[in-house]
Amino acid sequence: MKRSALGVLAVTIVLTTSACSSHAPSPQNYIDQAKSAAAQADQADQQAAGGALGGDPSASICAQSGTPEMQALAIGVQVLAQPSLDVIKGLRAAGSVGPRFDIDKMNQGIKEYRVLDGHPAPGAKDPKVVLDMWQDLTDRMAKMIDGPNAPTQADVGAYKKAMGSAQDLIMSQGDVNRARDQYCKK
Repeated sequence: MKRSALGVLAVTIVLTTSACSSHAPSPQNYIDQAKSAAAQADQADQQAAGGALGGDPSASICAQSGTPEMQALAIGVQVLAQPSLDVIKGLRAAGSVGPRFDIDKMNQGIKEYRVLDGHPAPGAKDPKVVLDMWQDLTDRMAKMIDGPNAPTQADVGAYKKAMGSAQDLIMSQGDVNRARDQYCKK
């Protein structure tokens, strides 16, 4: 999209400047040509993002509500974004598998989304980057929940440092969902 906007700007400047010559067509003609070029560039960008993926609208990840593993991952990302020693101790006491936070299902959900690796929606992060981050955080959380040693505040601090902003983590779901929408287009 940035490439398209810069290209349109450059074309408009060149065409507008050349319109100053005595034999040039009207400036409106150049503006129309620039708009047409921008629309063609945007269409090419969208085709490259969605078309190169060769999505399958009948794939299980395209089901309206997703798969049970995708649903578990959506809930799990919310939990991953709110780490605290008390929450982790509670999950540790309950075990990692439960109706609200199921690491095995989360890992499977990440695997299901891997078909989107390298195919970001226009203006979004590559799902591979997001899924790699989710996998890293899921693994770290699993280690604190299921590991041989009780988690410490230092463990939570290291986790939070790897996580970054809780808001960014939660918002990263949008990047994957937009790529999924591109993949599942009919």
